Amino acid sequence: MHKLITITSLIILLPALALALSWQERPDPLKPIRTMEFTDYETGTIVTVTIDDSTATYKLEVPEEIVEEKYEGKAETITDPTLYPDFVTASEHAEHQVLPSLELCGQRGKFTDDGAYAAVELQLEAGAGPLEGGKVAFLKRLYQLTADKEAGSVSPAKDAYHNAMVFITVALLLTSEDGTPPSTINIPDDVLEEAGEQMKVFLEEDQLHSKPLGFYTWSKELSHIFSRDRWLMSKLDTSDTEELGLALALCDIITSDTALSAQHTYVINLYSRLTNPPSVMSIDGLIELAGDPAVILTDSGALEAFREKLNPDPDKPPVEFALFPPSRSKEVDLVNKLMGLPAVAGSIMDVLIEYIRKGEISLAPTKDSGWYEYQQYALECLLKVKETPEGEKLKMNEGYIKRLEEAFRTMLTQARETHIKQLDMVIGTVAAPEMVLEIDVSPNFLLEPLPTYYLRVARAYTFLLDMLESFLGKDLLGRMHGVREDGESEMNLAEELVSMQELFYGFYLEACMDIGLTPQPKVIFADPEDAIKRAQDWLLDWKSDPLMGQDIRVIVPMGPTGFGDLNCWCVMGIRPIMVTVSYVDKPTVTVSDPNAVVDVVYPSQTYSILMPVFSEVIIPGEVPLTRDEFRAVCDKYQTKEKIISALEKGEGSSINPTKSSSGCFPGGLPGWLYIVVGVVVGTAVVVIAVVLVMRRRRRK
Repeated sequence: MHKLITITSLIILLPALALALSWQERPDPLKPIRTMEFTDYETGTIVTVTIDDSTATYKLEVPEEIVEEKYEGKAETITDPTLYPDFVTASEHAEHQVLPSLELCGQRGKFTDDGAYAAVELQLEAGAGPLEGGKVAFLKRLYQLTADKEAGSVSPAKDAYHNAMVFITVALLLTSEDGTPPSTINIPDDVLEEAGEQMKVFLEEDQLHSKPLGFYTWSKELSHIFSRDRWLMSKLDTSDTEELGLALALCDIITSDTALSAQHTYVINLYSRLTNPPSVMSIDGLIELAGDPAVILTDSGALEAFREKLNPDPDKPPVEFALFPPSRSKEVDLVNKLMGLPAVAGSIMDVLIEYIRKGEISLAPTKDSGWYEYQQYALECLLKVKETPEGEKLKMNEGYIKRLEEAFRTMLTQARETHIKQLDMVIGTVAAPEMVLEIDVSPNFLLEPLPTYYLRVARAYTFLLDMLESFLGKDLLGRMHGVREDGESEMNLAEELVSMQELFYGFYLEACMDIGLTPQPKVIFADPEDAIKRAQDWLLDWKSDPLMGQDIRVIVPMGPTGFGDLNCWCVMGIRPIMVTVSYVDKPTVTVSDPNAVVDVVYPSQTYSILMPVFSEVIIPGEVPLTRDEFRAVCDKYQTKEKIISALEKGEGSSINPTKSSSGCFPGGLPGWLYIVVGVVVGTAVVVIAVVLVMRRRRRK
């Protein structure tokens, strides 16, 4: 009878018991020791189980890429699952408890990153540091000094200064709301006419560079900043006499004015740290080689001699100059070094990953690196988990390794999109116990356990905060606010960056505790207990963060293929995937009641991870898609394969594609014509071969 009552009680209390067992407490938030309490209904005593995860190692597995969906009650296996635009929506379609993934945590940072970058752009427009009056005031002053030089010079210098006036006027027109020049400066009609024509060509025929992308579509002011700055980043070919003259004229004007020179250096240095160092030569480099540019400009012979000095080998690419150069990146440097090999192989991303894994490229930042390289370095550990401190505790199957590779792809794309204007592009359960207490001890994670990634992100925010304080000053940074598509952040920018630094430090500490890894003792960004508590609060209630319900889908142009098409990286949406976590080496488990008869079992834990989906696609034409244009295609087709097919056919583009959906090859010729030509040529070769053989036989 006693046993019957006990078993009946256990059956009634089973749900509550399961809940109690799933609740775990960490007495010391900075030690990987957790406890569980439950009642031994056989004796009526409270039993405390202590689990020390420092001795444990884990196996993380992602099953085969098979998704089952039901249609009218019938299960059907499909390989192209539905993609969702945001993490909250995707979580509603997850089969298991959602484990906050690297991408989910990283996306929270992405929203801050876009807002911070946009805020810096707007502050530069308003004026920061020595840039009094902002970039427009800089351009006005530059124009006026150039006009004065042009008026007092003769050819070839006069032509070079005239071209500089036109170049600067285009930038001023691109800045204005209505495409007219500022009323405070007098621009001759012929200069205005030339500038208008060049601006029209830039906006209409070079949309690869002029079309605002990313967060720059949030407002007209940001859109104008994008197009104007992209114009000012135009690369001048120093092997061309006219373009070299323009470059020398710009150098001469800026270096002749102390204030302009200081402002120009300030802007270049800021972008060098905000994104990365310049990819091509600018004023300092050209001046170092030229000496006095004004002297060279007065003599056609000297100009020609300097052109040849810069470009002595006609078989090598010419030296390029930009007034405000784009920033380099290791992925573009690699592609250009390989002279277009990735375009032939089909994927820039695949080549980049291969070189990182082989150790032929390191993403570790150097003393000259900008924020973008710190962001990339945080992602590198996803491809090299074995080389991280957690590598000895985490064993991964092939599916999980591929899952981390996909995370690298999507998160690098997201980071690159933040820097889209500035970056250069490429050239081409519980069982019912009876007499024995059965205790389930499973891995218990609050987030995906890659602590090195979270630590490096925290360090990247430290770099960004220190860099912005040095360029903008603490007072100004304390008055600025991160930009949002629908307004601005409530925190000032300094507070928001410190907040993100502490949040990712908390993620790092929590990830260490979850897998029983001792945090690096010298790494302290904030009070550790406060940081880990803040991270836990966010991880347990991330859906309430309004930013996490925002669309994450983006498309980033990497550069033209050389065949009239555009190579792009895309994040097309989010899909839930299943992840199982099990012990390889078990944790140390102790029970408070030495008389309790306990059977400890170690079942695996199953989670759903919300994984953004990446693809590298070739779209017809060389006009990039905005976020809205790309997202419209994703909304229409919803699965990866269908979205890729639509993009390759030119859907979403505002222009007629150069490659039709009926199957055209580069150059616009239909595919069937190539087949016919191939058959004709092949037949002709066979006929000629037969004739030659017959002739040889006759001679014999």
